Amino acid sequence: MERSEILDVVMRQVAANTHLPEGTTIDPSRSMLEQGIQSLDAVEITHGVVRALKVEMPVAEMTRLRTIDQLVDLLHRKIGAAKSEKRWWK
Repeated sequence: MERSEILDVVMRQVAANTHLPEGTTIDPSRSMLEQGIQSLDAVEITHGVVRALKVEMPVAEMTRLRTIDQLVDLLHRKIGAAKSEKRWWK
């Protein structure tokens, strides 16, 4: 899965799980907290993305994420690693 596809899934979860004013622009490289995304919203966003992408992620990894870019990069690595493991076994 391409990084841009993962970012799209994450941004849909941001829209669905935050109470930001309509038209608010989110910068994936800035801290979610600085942009008005509360910690509970960030947890909901992460859980929604993990469910949507069917990826396993320990809670400890989730709590370290500060930006959307960090979340997307972590998911991109996990999805790539999972695909590599599947190819190795086949």
